[in-house]
Amino acid sequence: MTNRRDGKEYERIVAELGQALFETAEDSGKYLVTFGSSNKWIGVSGYHHQIDVSAQSNETILLIECKNWGSNVGVPSFLTFLARVIDIRPSFRDKKVIGKIVTTIDYDPGVKILASYYEIELDKVKNKNEFLLRFQQYGIAGVADQGKGIDSVSVGRTCSVCGSALVKEPKGSTYICPNCS
Repeated sequence: MTNRRDGKEYERIVAELGQALFETAEDSGKYLVTFGSSNKWIGVSGYHHQIDVSAQSNETILLIECKNWGSNVGVPSFLTFLARVIDIRPSFRDKKVIGKIVTTIDYDPGVKILASYYEIELDKVKNKNEFLLRFQQYGIAGVADQGKGIDSVSVGRTCSVCGSALVKEPKGSTYICPNCS
């Protein structure tokens, strides 16, 4: 796990990447991105849930749980977030409420099974230079070039095979999938 200060910085990075994704995606609409300890969403139970990062438009609410951990996200943490999403969704019947978990490492196999069934999105944001963040058919990715910063970023193009954000080749105009190529 990480200390509280590193967690807040990680939430800020995820919020900034999300804002960049929403601003660049052509038909994603206007999104208000908020994050931090005061980012509260009330569920049908009446409980006020703290959500690390959220993005809201007229039609959609994206709730993001950030896990800046040194190990995989396990099933108990996933289920805790799922309970929040399940409680919040009915409070906003006029909007589509989407849950997403973002982590620095990976997810236990059970999390991937549950996320698929409950339609919770899973992405990785290792740091501000290495990330893959997706929303609907759009994605934004950064690939570190041996610690020299972002090698390439692509927004709005995703792999037709696996759905990952495509990355522009460093010396060209071709886009490739970091997972399939």
